[in-house]
Amino acid sequence: MKPVFESKKHYHALLEDHIAKLSALQQLLYASNHHAILLIFQAMDAAGKDGAIKHVISGVNPQGCQVFSFKHPSATELEHDFLSDEQRVWQDRYRSIVDLERHLSGNGTHIIKFYLHLSKDEQQKRFLERIDEPDKTWKFSVADINELPEVNRQSSAGVESDPCETGKRYA
Repeated sequence: MKPVFESKKHYHALLEDHIAKLSALQQLLYASNHHAILLIFQAMDAAGKDGAIKHVISGVNPQGCQVFSFKHPSATELEHDFLSDEQRVWQDRYRSIVDLERHLSGNGTHIIKFYLHLSKDEQQKRFLERIDEPDKTWKFSVADINELPEVNRQSSAGVESDPCETGKRYA
């Protein structure tokens, strides 16, 4: 895929322009008081969700947005008898998400999903960079490596089976 920008200078000019437009649109959305927008960023570990979200919300009024992070199932979730199978946990989460999206969409929320994809080689490179960069070391966990095949499989399965009947989807 060809990049949208030609240089870093061009990128920063586009980003500044888009941030200004996003800020103006947020004001219109708030003033109308009829709709909401839900942006969903899905990606494998190290694909750049944090950076993308940081850029998207950098120009909006923080009082008009909320950011939530959802990680893989916790040890507590996996310990319960009724959720003993990790596959079932992922299926239950998926059903809950689909139901929530239908509810939100039916009540005026516009849902837009972004799936950030990267190759396994690029993902490995980024994991290794996290170890070497002090400001990113906290993001690295041995669990990321141990759980990687299952998390990536579940992420791909979720994107492929996502009915997305409630909004737009971009990969």
